[in-house]
Amino acid sequence: MESGTTSFTAGGQQSRSQRLCTRLAEIYDGEKYDATLEVPFWSSTEPHATTTPPSSAWEPAISLSPLPTSVELVAGFGEPVWRVETVQPVQKILKRLLGPRDHKVTLSHAEVLEGGELGTRPLRHCKATDEYTLKGAAEGEHYEPRFTFHGFRYAQIDGWPGDLDLVSIEAVVRHTDMKSAGSFECSDRLLNRLYQNVSVLVYDCFNMLKNWLIDLEHDQGVLDGVPPMVSPNATLPDPVWRPGILSILAQQYNSMMTWMRVLPRNKSGATHPWDTSVFQLGDWLDPAKFLHERVAGLCRLEPGWTRCRVAPAVGAEFTTSASASYVTPRGTVSCAWHTRAVAGGGGGGDGMEVMQLDVSVPYGTMVEVVNAADGDG
Repeated sequence: MESGTTSFTAGGQQSRSQRLCTRLAEIYDGEKYDATLEVPFWSSTEPHATTTPPSSAWEPAISLSPLPTSVELVAGFGEPVWRVETVQPVQKILKRLLGPRDHKVTLSHAEVLEGGELGTRPLRHCKATDEYTLKGAAEGEHYEPRFTFHGFRYAQIDGWPGDLDLVSIEAVVRHTDMKSAGSFECSDRLLNRLYQNVSVLVYDCFNMLKNWLIDLEHDQGVLDGVPPMVSPNATLPDPVWRPGILSILAQQYNSMMTWMRVLPRNKSGATHPWDTSVFQLGDWLDPAKFLHERVAGLCRLEPGWTRCRVAPAVGAEFTTSASASYVTPRGTVSCAWHTRAVAGGGGGGDGMEVMQLDVSVPYGTMVEVVNAADGDG
């Protein structure tokens, strides 16, 4: 097809459709999958007499009208979502299920435990539950949800046929295929584990956020300049994708200025511009940023990391060493420090503690090093 041309293909009266195995698919409530409704080779172009369902089960497909010419479809900027890791023996995929036909297995998910059971109270109205109906295959069955996902630490499996073997279950980690943009490590094991749990916050999110900001600006236009609680907002009429431009600031300039014009102004004379008496959502805490800046001591001072500061948190009871790095538009900025005790001088006095600090910055970046002992640069 040549660039700029339009093609519309319709199946006509010969196209057929049927509701198959996925009975529910929702990001908050989960997925229900009925394997007894599977139709092998249903999407194949070759006929399979032994597996093709009766024609009475298929209904004429509904043909939708072409999109109006005012709607412009463009390619997105974000990276795809991949299966990036599997974790055992924690729960998620049912790898081998042996059970009778129509038997149901459910998986419930939660982030915390309360009284030794799944803590569902923080979920409020969300079910966070997947349900799988077995088809009774003699060789066993495999299930992995395709149209939902869950953030969880604990899972409860109900209805497992027979004794539960942890080898039969595993968790699958999925996320956008973004590159890591930073690192952190210190002498405290618990802080290192905390960073591993929250390091998803230290990724290059430029393309994903660029996509989201285009949706946000459109939603603002529908809501008289006010960003919605959730964006993209599927309840708003006529969502339109518009092509982005090279500079993210130029792209979002109108969006930012629109928000500043409709923002409830603070009239009390305080330094912040918005009226704090009006309900608004605050920023989420970023533990990764805290560890980078307050423990390792690596802090950005200007946009684009043209200037940065290194101020190691020497003297803290829980750390004797720390290192951090961040991938900037100019290159990688990093620092690493550790302390050690040395013997005292010839007078027989007490020993002293010395620190070794290594700093690396790319060309074009200015760095100031702050002595943790006296605060001088």
